[in-house]
Formats: sequence, structure tokens, C-alpha cells
Amino acid sequence: MKKYMLSFNMGIQNAIEYRFNFFLSLISIVFPIIIQTSIWIAAFNHSSEATLYGYNFTQMLLYTLLAALISRLVATGIEYEINEDIKNGGLNKYIIRPINYFMYKLSVFIGSKCLQYIVLSILIAIIVSGATFYTDEYELGVYKILVSVFILISSCILNFLISYIISAIAFWLTDVSYLFVVTTLLVNIVSGGVFPLEIFGNTVNRIFDFLPFKYTIYFPVNTLNGNLSGAAITSSLFIQWMWILVIYLLAKLVWRRAMTRYIAVGG
Repeated sequence: MKKYMLSFNMGIQNAIEYRFNFFLSLISIVFPIIIQTSIWIAAFNHSSEATLYGYNFTQMLLYTLLAALISRLVATGIEYEINEDIKNGGLNKYIIRPINYFMYKLSVFIGSKCLQYIVLSILIAIIVSGATFYTDEYELGVYKILVSVFILISSCILNFLISYIISAIAFWLTDVSYLFVVTTLLVNIVSGGVFPLEIFGNTVNRIFDFLPFKYTIYFPVNTLNGNLSGAAITSSLFIQWMWILVIYLLAKLVWRRAMTRYIAVGG
């Protein structure tokens, strides 16, 4: 356990060292927010309905802001790190040392997210508090705050596991960087990080209910913006953790098979 605590501390130190990059990444999400907000303003102006896809304009704006922040919070980028370890022999040191590669990566990831979690949680709290203050549609309580914090942490873990299992593709393909770009974009879209999933229609949305992606962004966003009832939050949280367990077990199987293809060179 001590070695993973050291890995956790390493992640915190990396986050502090590269904090400027993190704040730059926060600035970079301003432009997508402006573009999406402009699209929704035009859509609502040209619509005779007060709501689109089940959201009024205030709810849609709140969704856009929260989705952008939570997308940044759950983002991992570990696929590229793992790809480097596989191609350049970096896995060698984890094979010959008494340390679990998955637990090491998870510990570093959680540590690196601490600073981001604090900053983004403050921003999210300000946005939701503003929505609560200016409208009567949202209610904040101690229970909802605690549940939202837990859901956000769970979303980070789930997205890490999804990225971890996707990264195993590097064992079979020579150049996967382009594939990671595509998969990251697709996962973000089907997770609700760009638009609410309702735009895909009821049939597709029911399919998304049985996939893990919506429980990384769409679920926490709709918990925070008040679109989900207490019963819906409880059932979705159960499904979210069910997927965490399933993908963890699946990742172990995939990686066990993938390691039989690993040739320990370089490093």
C-alpha cells in the first residue's frame, strides 16, 4: 500500500508542477462553450417551443457549462502514456518489480486529479449555486452535494477504466495515436460531453442506458442540474458502479491476454 501512496503523491506533484497546463486547458474550453451556446441561442430563437429535447434555454445553458467542466475533470490521457510504455519498453520495470501496473497508474491518476477536482468543483459549485439563486428550478442540499461529489469521483474512476481498456489496443496495433484521438472524441460525444444525449432520439438513448459512457458525463451533469429524481440518481449510481466492476474485470482479462503479446525490449 505504501508504494501506491507514493505513486499518489507523485501524481499530486505532477499536477502541481504542470498546473499552468491545467489552467490553459480550462481556458481552452471557453471556445467550445461559446460555440455551443451560440448554436443553442440560434436553435431556441428559431423554435416555437419553449423547450428543445426536454430542456429549456436556462437548462440547456447550464448543461453546456457543466458538461464542459466535467468533461475536463474526467479526462485521462493515459492512453498515450501507456502506449509509450508498451512501444518503448517502459513496462519492463513494472514486470520485474513488485508493483501492479494498473494500481500504479490508477494511484498516479487519482493524485494528478486532486488539484483539478478542487478547482473544477469550486467552478461547478459556483455555476450550480448561481442557477439556484436566479431560478426556482434547482434546489441544493447537503445530501445532493455529497451525492454529487461521490458521483463525480465515480465518474473519474469509470472513465479511467474505459481509457485503460482502450489503451490495450496498443498491444495489437503499431501506430494507435490517431485511433486514440478518434476514440476520445467518440467517447466524449456518446458520454454527453458535447450535447445532451436526448438529441439522438429515444431509441438510441435507451441503448445508451445499457452502455457505460453516459455514466461518466451525462449522469453527473443531470444530477447537478436537477433533471434527475432521487430514485433515478440511486438507480443510475448503482449502474455506474456495476459498470466500474464489469470494466475492471474485463480490463484484467484483456490485459492478461495482451501481455502474452508483449516483447520486453528497450526501456
